[in-house]
Amino acid sequence: MSYCAAFGTELSIQQQIKDRGCQIVDTTCGDVMSVWKRVRKYASESATSIIHGKAEHEETKATSRVRLAMEADITSSF
Repeated sequence: MSYCAAFGTELSIQQQIKDRGCQIVDTTCGDVMSVWKRVRKYASESATSIIHGKAEHEETKATSRVRLAMEADITSSF
C-alpha cells in the first residue's frame, strides 16, 4: 500500500505507483479537496482561477497542478 502526501501527489507519480501494483490511499484534507473541486468547476466553465499563496508552499503547488491538469491557462500572482 502506498500513501499520497496530504496535499496531493503529482499525477505522473501516482501513475508510477499504480503501475507497480500499489493501492493509493489519498489523504488530502477535505478543505484542500474542496478548493480543488471549485478550481475544476471554474476551469470547466473556462473561468480563470487566481491562486493566492506562497509559490513554494505545497498547498499552492498542488492547487496549481490541479488547474494545469485540466490543460487550461493559469493566472497566478505571488
